[in-house]
Amino acid sequence: MAGVLRYLGTIQGKIEDVIPLTSRFTRGEHVMEFELPDLQGRLISSKRLFKLKNKQKLLLLFLSTTCDSCRILLNSIAELTSSAQDQAVPIVLICIGQLGDVMQMVSKYSTQLEGTHILVDQGGFVARRYGIRGVPFGMVLNKFGQVMQQSIGPTSDWLQNTLGGTDNERVEKTG
Repeated sequence: MAGVLRYLGTIQGKIEDVIPLTSRFTRGEHVMEFELPDLQGRLISSKRLFKLKNKQKLLLLFLSTTCDSCRILLNSIAELTSSAQDQAVPIVLICIGQLGDVMQMVSKYSTQLEGTHILVDQGGFVARRYGIRGVPFGMVLNKFGQVMQQSIGPTSDWLQNTLGGTDNERVEKTG
């Protein structure tokens, strides 16, 4: 079994070399609306998320319960949010996986992630609609719902810079 998984990982790596892992969004493009349950089962719409606390930006992070890099990134998020007095940018974690697995993944950080919106994408439907083919994936949206920046495999430095300042300008779509 381990040999098969190693082989599949090798094949995936070769495919990713040929087909780069990119999102289909360009700077200034509006994202599609979605509705996902949070950890308590309440449906949260993307429209509601854009109205959070009159903030200028929103950070969407796509994670998977089966991704080791996502767990490391989750630890970085917990450290950054616990040290921030007033979070300049609301964070929305869209976790791909079953509810129980998502709850287990984030339970270690429940205190630090207080105020972070954690949504469950059980079938990965929203991630697929967004064209995300690799996780972790981060996307910064302005208050108009336009993509400001995105990162495949965001680092803690990228997160720290993103969670800093504000940028509320409307972006003219390029392309």
